[in-house]
Amino acid sequence: MHMLAFVTLFAGVQFAILVISHFGISLIHNVVDKNEETE
Repeated sequence: MHMLAFVTLFAGVQFAILVISHFGISLIHNVVDKNEETE
């Protein structure tokens, strides 16, 4: 039971990191594009 909870928690953390990284990269690209347009 503890092992299953650990695996579920680990998978959740990995998924959260993946989502945050994806949105973070997209956000950075959007900011860079806006900066290039203003200049």
